[in-house]
Amino acid sequence: MAYKEPSNDEEQEIIRLCKRFEDERSRRRNWDDQWEEIALYTLPGKADFITERSKGDRSRQRQIYDPTAAVSNHTLASHMHSAMTSPSAPWFELQYRNPDNNKNVDTKEWIEDCTKRMFNAINESNFVSAINELYQDLCAFGTAAIEVSHINDPAAGFQIVFRSVPLGSIVFFENVFGRVDTVMHEVKLTPRQAYQQFGEENLPESIREKYKQDPDRECNFLRIVRPNQNYDPEKELMEENRMFESIWTYEKKPLTRNGFFELPYMVPRWSKMTTEQYGFGPGLLALPDTETLNEAKRLELRSWEKAIDPPMMGMSGGVVGDLHLEAGGFTSVRDTRAIAPLHDQANWQAVQIKSEETRKSIQAVYLIDQLILPERPNATATEVQIRYEMMQRVLGPTMGRLQAELLNPLVQRIFGIMSRNRQLQELPEGLEDGDYEVKYTGPLAKAQTANEAVAVERLINMLMATAQMDPSVMDVLDLGKAVQAVARQWGVPAEVLRSETEIKKLQEGRQQQQQQQQAAEQAMMTDQVDQSGAETTMAQVAAMEQMNKAGGIM
Repeated sequence: MAYKEPSNDEEQEIIRLCKRFEDERSRRRNWDDQWEEIALYTLPGKADFITERSKGDRSRQRQIYDPTAAVSNHTLASHMHSAMTSPSAPWFELQYRNPDNNKNVDTKEWIEDCTKRMFNAINESNFVSAINELYQDLCAFGTAAIEVSHINDPAAGFQIVFRSVPLGSIVFFENVFGRVDTVMHEVKLTPRQAYQQFGEENLPESIREKYKQDPDRECNFLRIVRPNQNYDPEKELMEENRMFESIWTYEKKPLTRNGFFELPYMVPRWSKMTTEQYGFGPGLLALPDTETLNEAKRLELRSWEKAIDPPMMGMSGGVVGDLHLEAGGFTSVRDTRAIAPLHDQANWQAVQIKSEETRKSIQAVYLIDQLILPERPNATATEVQIRYEMMQRVLGPTMGRLQAELLNPLVQRIFGIMSRNRQLQELPEGLEDGDYEVKYTGPLAKAQTANEAVAVERLINMLMATAQMDPSVMDVLDLGKAVQAVARQWGVPAEVLRSETEIKKLQEGRQQQQQQQQAAEQAMMTDQVDQSGAETTMAQVAAMEQMNKAGGIM
């Protein structure tokens, strides 16, 4: 099947969309300038906002004389990764919006099984590398992007695919509620990759020729994902009626159109002003100090070079021939005082003091002084908990924004993909799609709710101490519910805790045993009373007989 040339209306629509993309890139030129400066000192590999450099170009690192900003950015990103989306432990769980469904054994097992299957899919994907790159972009630029898709290859099987999107390659637009709903992404694909992505039948002749000549030379494609004007929830199984429309273009001509149930791109911002579209983060706030420190380090290195190999001075005409400053060199002079080194008068102590102050200022912006406690080989669980509580205090506002703009849509996207590809069990009867919510269980999320568990523990300790004087004070506390509340805050696995139904059966069984034991004890006491009464009667009869015998003798 040959490539079909677009109609005039389709071509005009694509031209308007491409112009919208270029106009937005022009409007954000100031942001590109700032991001380029940040990248040169913090993420040299991403410094392609204004000047596009060849891959592996060493000029990316030539402005870095002090790596404090780069190391601080990497450290903050790593802490966020381990605290919010740790690869070593589950960081979210699904639960029903209706609390009654969370108590039902069948529905609870289904939602827990969905959570486990989603984590298995995440762990088998490239999520760790993609999300770590996103955190680094977010800390540096204040804005980042990631794409969530999937493959269903008969040979490789089903797999979720995550792609961290370079910030310089996308523009995005918000709706009236401030949520990103339109993304335009400039994608570099080789002709060989284009064949794999679209199929030969959907490619124009120009790409086919490039495939024959140089199949590995990159070409620029533009992908546009926007709300679908023809969205119909009753017919959304058909691609043209889904919530979002995706259009691939090349050289301002359409290639393919398809639809998405959810927006495949997540665009979180570290922090942003109401009037701004793009976010700002620690990288922007630390930029002045970063530039100052690197310039100071550059001058320090120049002074260091002069101190090791000082410039020379001498009288005019006092040197015969050339200066030979190499090792073992001989210079002929008319007078030994004709030449002497020109010593550098740099104040090394002042330079080092100011450089150290600037480093601490940069680290403070990246929250390093609050995130990193003194390392101890035998740190206690309490010390680790304190660290996460400190992170929660400094990252609380940012975490709220990340949950709304990154984690919530990401989990919903994964759930939708797996559900539609039959990677989850069938929905139990009586439940509806979307009747669930996400609860985050990572270390940082737990730190936000740790106060509740601490309060329960303190109350129990206080009541136990008070009960020695007045045991009735224990009546105010339901110990069973208190233990369950603390267990939830600590993230105790649900499978080790009994359900309310199981607890009720256990209590009923214990009550029956107590009643049976009491009945047995009562019966035993009755038997003892009857036996005692019988023995008393026999003793009385014997006494009467003896008295009668005694009377007869008399």
